Amino acid sequence: SEEDMTNIYESFSSYAIIGKRVYNGQNEYYMIEQGNKNGMIDNEQLQKYIHMSNETVNNAIDQNAKDAVTPSEWAAPEVNKALENGLISDETEHFYREYITREEFAELIVTCVNKLTDTKVNIKKNTFTDVNNEAIDKAYSMGIVSGVDDTTFAPKNKITRQEIAAMMHRAIKYVETANSKTYLKNNISLDGYSDSDKVSEWARESVGTLVNNEIIFGTSDTTISPLANTTIEEAVLLDVRIFELMQNE
Repeated sequence: SEEDMTNIYESFSSYAIIGKRVYNGQNEYYMIEQGNKNGMIDNEQLQKYIHMSNETVNNAIDQNAKDAVTPSEWAAPEVNKALENGLISDETEHFYREYITREEFAELIVTCVNKLTDTKVNIKKNTFTDVNNEAIDKAYSMGIVSGVDDTTFAPKNKITRQEIAAMMHRAIKYVETANSKTYLKNNISLDGYSDSDKVSEWARESVGTLVNNEIIFGTSDTTISPLANTTIEEAVLLDVRIFELMQNE
């Protein structure tokens, strides 16, 4: 959903440059492919590689492709669980170390909820003027997401930790109601976190609840960093965490 793929099929060495991914109109990443391997390089790397020998290009891009499609070592087990359970979308697979957007995270959460309940939803279509995505419409109809105002969702904005907490908390409450179960204990205290005053009032209950249920952890022993952004692999870990919480109850 965030990809802007251009038809610029271009080859050098034994690799093919097959498209371009744009983050917020700033950082461009070219998709590369060789056989069953794929990955991404940025424009600076591409220009550098063009002036290298074929052998050097092969070695450099091969390593970069491996790094691009492989999540960080600490995240790999949870990413594998997400793949096994069908929780990762095409839009987020292969870009694990990039920041996740509001749209992409909403898609992850809707996929997770769909796996846990088959409740029929009366979907309100075209809820927001700046995004055309059935997953967003469904998440809004479920009460999982809200816009940044009455008409816009800001789908390409990098999502903050407190926005993630709010979406996850609403998703869990939705499944609790649908399945007539309780998954979370009630405790919203953020005592001990020196930056708890940075948590917006609308997000305090969600952040506090998920922290005290050990779904979201602080960025240190004393900070929660509610306005920080989150990578795709970090978001996948959170998604798997709530999936397992509700699947195993």
